[in-house]
Amino acid sequence: MSRELTPRERWVLAIGGVVVLLTLITFGIVVPYHHALQRLDTRIASSQRQMNEIESLLQQYRQLKSAADRIERQAGKAGDFSLISFVETTAAGIGARDRLVYLRPQPLTGDNPLLRESVEVKLERLALDQLVRLLYAVENSKGTLQTAQLRIKTRFDDPSRLDVVLTLNSYGRSS
Repeated sequence: MSRELTPRERWVLAIGGVVVLLTLITFGIVVPYHHALQRLDTRIASSQRQMNEIESLLQQYRQLKSAADRIERQAGKAGDFSLISFVETTAAGIGARDRLVYLRPQPLTGDNPLLRESVEVKLERLALDQLVRLLYAVENSKGTLQTAQLRIKTRFDDPSRLDVVLTLNSYGRSS
């Protein structure tokens, strides 16, 4: 059959074969390979993000673990620390014993080895310096105290005075 074709027809046939061959190579090998590389690049980027997130979570875990260990050590040193008597003593120390409206103990929570004791404290007509001294005493106490919640309102009748509701947590070893 190729002997019956003229040289011009052979050139056209050869060029057509090359075009078909290049099309098959392009769409059969090159394009799928390119798509596979893009998918792999996407997976690599996703894996990198996941690794960064895991490293971040590991760092957070280590920080929380060290904080928990520190609290547990402090709870062991606290001995028989009484949260309510601490609040009463501190209020008397800053001259606000008469402004103490209530001490409301919350139910004990926590599981081994730590137990959390909470108390809600309401103080009325406090001066700002008294509140600062109270918070300073809480932060620098010998027990493992934590200010869980703090609500401050200025009084309507005397804007220089504050009404404060404070929730304190103390951590100790469960027995």
